Amino acid sequence: MKKIGYFCFLIFIFPLSFLPLSILYRFSDGLYGIVFHVLGYRKKVVYDNLEKAFPEYTPEQIDRIARGFYRHFCDLIVENLKLLTIGRQEVQRRCQFLNPQLLTSYTDRQQSVIAVVGHYGNWELGGLGLSLLTDASILAIYKPMSHPDFNRLFKKMRSKFGTILVPMEKIARVLIGRKQETTISVFIADQTPLNPQNSVWLEFMNRETPVYEGTEKIAQKMGYSVIFCKMLRTKRGYYTVEFVPLVDDPGAAPAGLITQKHTKILEDIIRTQPEYWLWSHRRWKHKKPA
Repeated sequence: MKKIGYFCFLIFIFPLSFLPLSILYRFSDGLYGIVFHVLGYRKKVVYDNLEKAFPEYTPEQIDRIARGFYRHFCDLIVENLKLLTIGRQEVQRRCQFLNPQLLTSYTDRQQSVIAVVGHYGNWELGGLGLSLLTDASILAIYKPMSHPDFNRLFKKMRSKFGTILVPMEKIARVLIGRKQETTISVFIADQTPLNPQNSVWLEFMNRETPVYEGTEKIAQKMGYSVIFCKMLRTKRGYYTVEFVPLVDDPGAAPAGLITQKHTKILEDIIRTQPEYWLWSHRRWKHKKPA
């Protein structure tokens, strides 16, 4: 059955990726009506997350953010479909880096960096843009998909400009093996930890939230500076990324500081434009242990 679904995707959906985004956004507009009004995809999760994150907002305000999220979510579907066949110039046109000199200030002196991102804006487009910005090795830490065929397809898309995909459980070993290289390791910091019971719990979007500590622990173990990739959507299909330095000397940073910093900066971004974060994610499915 999985094979049938994959071949249907290749036959009927994949060819659409050759269309320009101006046309694909028409599909997105129609998809919004299906996803929001007909299927109601994860509506309960989205509205519950928003109501708890913004208890001061009226139902009308929550509904406006939710609808904005679903429109952006459908845009993400067609944008990421386009990424399967997108060219270098279009990536660079649609994802502008505001201060690339901050990154080169590290790589020019052969200093490896850990770059933290969130499920905000279009993080897949940002990853492709980053791989075109520098000659340093980009290591993207990811969780493999359960479907092997789709996993191979999306690995090919994410690595099309040279990014090296590294499964989460192998990152420490890979970084140690590449210690002599200048690397930029990209961590998505707002994923639900594999073991929430042994994670650090922080206040995030008005709720106690388990936060993945691996970013901080690896930064301290390897001695790598940590930056945050602040992505904003400027208009439909266009994004900017600003590099924000978090910690230059992780070994000297107090325990928990790096994790607190990247969690806080992501929250500030979300509160500014909440519709562009992944509210359908079951981020708070776990309860803090007593």
